[in-house]
This record gives sequence, structure tokens and C-alpha cells, in this order.
Amino acid sequence: MFKKILIFYSFTQICYAGDDVIFINDFEVPVCDPSKECCEGNMLYTEDFTGNDFTDLNGYNQWQESGNEVALAEIINNQARLIPHASGYSLARMIHPVNNMNAEATYSIYFENATTQGVGFYLRANGGYLQQTNPTGQGYGVFVERFAGQGAGIGLWYENNGVEISFIRDYDPSYQIDNEVEYIVRYQVFQESPTTTRLRARFWQAGTTEPPQWQVSYLDDFAPLQNTQGGILIDSWSTQQNGTILDAIRVDNIEVTQLCNPVTGFSNVSKTKNKR
Repeated sequence: MFKKILIFYSFTQICYAGDDVIFINDFEVPVCDPSKECCEGNMLYTEDFTGNDFTDLNGYNQWQESGNEVALAEIINNQARLIPHASGYSLARMIHPVNNMNAEATYSIYFENATTQGVGFYLRANGGYLQQTNPTGQGYGVFVERFAGQGAGIGLWYENNGVEISFIRDYDPSYQIDNEVEYIVRYQVFQESPTTTRLRARFWQAGTTEPPQWQVSYLDDFAPLQNTQGGILIDSWSTQQNGTILDAIRVDNIEVTQLCNPVTGFSNVSKTKNKR
């Protein structure tokens, strides 16, 4: 019998699971205390990449390359297509300045060669690229992959001073990632207390039922990332470290929605749409 593998990294606190089987009643019906301030799930940003084929993504709707490792960033079939340079750390990064602190992102991803690829998405990102830029990279990220020896998985990360560190990864035989198949990711980052931030995420194949539980969740208390705001970014990772990388990851249907601190009220009204 296959068993789910949860890998925990003890850089700060362990993964909390007690409050993660929540918000399953028609996907997050707002629960707000009228005596306190409560947002209404405002849409902060949407992106469908509705440009002509071969449009340069660098400069499109405020998207910008971060660092010098993007080999190709273009729009194809109304999707963002991103390839890194093959290097000692083959990572291509595109950033957008939409400001967020407590937010949910939903988006679609496609792999052209899943056994060598991963797709990252960051919230509260400062726009830096590892230690190549000034400022160096910072933010909270989710990463979906299949190339690891454990198989397909999803993980939560942070980047601080240009160093990426994994909090938790979840590998499960039931997670299937195939080439040229649409997968949807739902990812949340919100300030749960003045000194802690909750990260949680799940992914599923488009056309199937969204999982009712968060596949990964983590409560982080790393001080430099508390109560910070930033933009969003997309990472395209490849295990190929030399030669020319031909396979891309593709991203589409991005929605970023404001979330409230659940202590003062929580609202989540985002719905993932499929434009095709």
C-alpha cells in the first residue's frame, strides 16, 4: 500500500494541521464580525495573457524579468510560456508589482516535460532574484513539481536575502502530473497573528473536483517576512543544468484576491474561471 510522504523542515515551527480542514462550505463563505473591520474579498489582480502569439512577456502588462536567467518569456495561445537558461541553478523568474500582503492566488499551470520541471508562485515578493539582484529575493512561495525522486508533490517555501528554503513538501502517489495537462493551484498567505503568517496550498487537475483540504499548510514566524507587502512572481525551474533547455512551463488564469486576517474576519470569494 502506498503511503503519503510528508517531509517537514525544522527551520522554524512544525506544520499545523488543526485548522486546515475548514472553508469547505462552497469554498469560503465569508465569516465576519460586524463589530470589526472586515474586507470583502476584493479582486486585486487578474491575468489571462490575451496577447498575440510570440508577444514578449517582458514588458507585457507590467510583467518584468527578474535576474538574468530567462531564456524565453513569451505569450503562446493566451498563456505565459517561460524557459530558464541552463546553468548551475536553472531558474527563470517573472515578476508583477500588484501589491499584496494577505492574499489568495489561483492559477493554471502546464508542464511540457514534467519529469524535469517545477513551477513556483510567490506572494509578498519584493521582486528580487536570489542573490543576483539588489534587493536580494524575498517572499513566500508555493512550488509544484514532479522531477523529485519521490514523485509529484507540492511544497511551501520562503526566500530571504536571496536564499530559498523549503518549509514542507507533500509527495503522494495520488498526485498525477502529466505533460500538457492543465492543473489548478490555490495558494493563500495571510498574517494569522502579529508575529506569524499562515501559508497553505493545494492543486488538482482541471475538470476534477478541488480537494476539500489543504495539501500543505505551515505557520511561519520568521521575523523579516512578517507584516510585509510585495508583488507576485512566477518561477520556471528545470533540472537541466547545461546545454539549451527547450521545454517550458506555462501559466494562465491568474487571480489574486484579498484575504482578511481570520481573527478580524475572513473572506474568500475567488472562483477560478476557464476562459477556454
